[in-house]
Amino acid sequence: MPPREVPASRSPKLPPLLYKYRPFDLRAIADMAANRIFLSSPTRFNDAYDCRIPWTEFLSTEQLQKIAHNGGPFADTLRRLRDERPELFSSGWELNGDGFLHVRGLLVERFGALNNCGICSLSAIASDLKMWAHYGDARRGFCLGFSTDFAPFNDACCVGYVDSVQEVDAYRLLAGELDDAEAFDFLVTKSDIWREEREYRIFCDKPDTHMGYEVEAVRSLTFGDRTPIEHMVVSHSVLPAHVEFFVAGPTDDRFELEALPVDRDVLERYR
Repeated sequence: MPPREVPASRSPKLPPLLYKYRPFDLRAIADMAANRIFLSSPTRFNDAYDCRIPWTEFLSTEQLQKIAHNGGPFADTLRRLRDERPELFSSGWELNGDGFLHVRGLLVERFGALNNCGICSLSAIASDLKMWAHYGDARRGFCLGFSTDFAPFNDACCVGYVDSVQEVDAYRLLAGELDDAEAFDFLVTKSDIWREEREYRIFCDKPDTHMGYEVEAVRSLTFGDRTPIEHMVVSHSVLPAHVEFFVAGPTDDRFELEALPVDRDVLERYR
């Protein structure tokens, strides 16, 4: 699938490498051997607020009337609703309780369409203790480093972190006033509690799909210090000769992990 078009304002200068933490399993090895990444549906993300677009649900009678007559994306829908479902209106354009529930369904449908995409999350760092714990199987997995000189990593978009997310007025959405760039911002904005992840994202228009990359794009593989040697050998066997290998383990300084180089000849002798 082609990547989703990213607004130019969301494409700052990229770091030389972006990293993907993964547990060691058959899916991870198959992806690595096939030179591909997996782009997940946002509905699978572990953060309940990630990629959600919060909106104010109140719509006045005047606003509904404007939406129905402004020619926006929901104009025909609302006019048809009043003609075919009069029981949803108290009078004129005034919705009753059932009517508001129905219009809320339109909002849910519209917001669902905005984030119906595939996302691959990457990081600018390969030695973060919490990320190894959360995504690298408690240092038993590995972390791949990809060059941002190659597609699709050269199109990665930087995630922004905020204390609170600004709500979107439901009127603006149904009136067609929420443009694509503003809607996209909600897909690359997360709570400040995740700031240390320094996340970047790659997008495509289909959720739960794979995207290939050139073999030269992968530059490094960092194992956790708990990664079994057998897993290291398997990883070594499916990656090309130019890839550098490291092991990340704890140091005596400030709860940080340190990545030390691994001699490929050592891994070769275990094969």
